[in-house]
Amino acid sequence: MASADDQPRVLFKYLPTKFLADVLRGRILFRNLAYFQQVEDTARGDLTEGMHIDKPDNPVTVESQDGRVNIQGAFAFHSEVNQERVFAFCLSTRLAPELLSEFGCDACVEIFDVSGFVARVRAAVRRSPTLAKVGLLAGPVEYYRTNDTAQMNIKDPTKLPFFKPVRFSSQFEYRLVCAQGGGLGPLGR
Repeated sequence: MASADDQPRVLFKYLPTKFLADVLRGRILFRNLAYFQQVEDTARGDLTEGMHIDKPDNPVTVESQDGRVNIQGAFAFHSEVNQERVFAFCLSTRLAPELLSEFGCDACVEIFDVSGFVARVRAAVRRSPTLAKVGLLAGPVEYYRTNDTAQMNIKDPTKLPFFKPVRFSSQFEYRLVCAQGGGLGPLGR
């Protein structure tokens, strides 16, 4: 997803001290997107995790391929991945004391060699026989409003794990994403 040219210069991983030694040894925990849908804390809990929802302010006309109008009205459209089979490791591009508090953490790891870090995780993902051949995807989260046009392609399932509602924008999230086969649709098999 992200190339070396558009990677941030530094990343920050907020975490409780009890996990600090593991992270410093290179042991990181990816959670499936369903976890983030179910977690109750408001900083991480997102019922729309792994989805993009379009809800235009104006009425929508749905036409068949031959041009006949089938339905008119107020609609919402959503695209989603299989949240059970797609996994994310969440970081931030922002160092901020309020994020420690928001995430309920008391430690923060600064990652200065972002390219090297992503390359090591990518190699580990590539070695896993249970993960999809699409490999590791990495990039910033796009924060969106349901009534605005998205910058990324909402029809591309590899982009869907990188969308979050605008209410999370203060987190400046950067994600590493991988999937089990079928998690990202045809591209993940």
